Amino acid sequence: RPQMQLLARLIALTALASVSHGFTISSVPIGLRGCHGQRLAQARIRNAALCCRAAAEGPGTYALNVNLYVKEERREEFLKCILENQRGTMTDEPLAVLYDFGESDTERNTFHFQEQYLGREGFEAHTKAPHFAKWEEFASTDPFTKPPEVLFFKLQR
Repeated sequence: RPQMQLLARLIALTALASVSHGFTISSVPIGLRGCHGQRLAQARIRNAALCCRAAAEGPGTYALNVNLYVKEERREEFLKCILENQRGTMTDEPLAVLYDFGESDTERNTFHFQEQYLGREGFEAHTKAPHFAKWEEFASTDPFTKPPEVLFFKLQR
């Protein structure tokens, strides 16, 4: 896992260098193809470069951290829905920079999210996307053991 994180950071730096020199990114290292799929990996590269550019000259990066507490009996349905939301966010939303999540090491069914968008406009566009509507539909069916915790902030670079 640390090797994949290091590889992802290296790819983001390569993307920034490529974009700043006018090159096009068209392929993904084989090691990432099985991880999230080639399309998702390409979206991450493109969005990392956009994030760096936005931090330097654009609206900045609007971010949120989310904690979700999922009922055991809704776990598989939750995971399917959230993976579809992640895929849609990273492949269909040009203002999405990052959409990552993971499960707590100490509390089963407790999930932590980190999302980043180019400006608040990017987040607002996310909330209007079809995959987000599916997430909202799922979230309205009482799948949580306690209310979600959401923290919004603007990244300081």
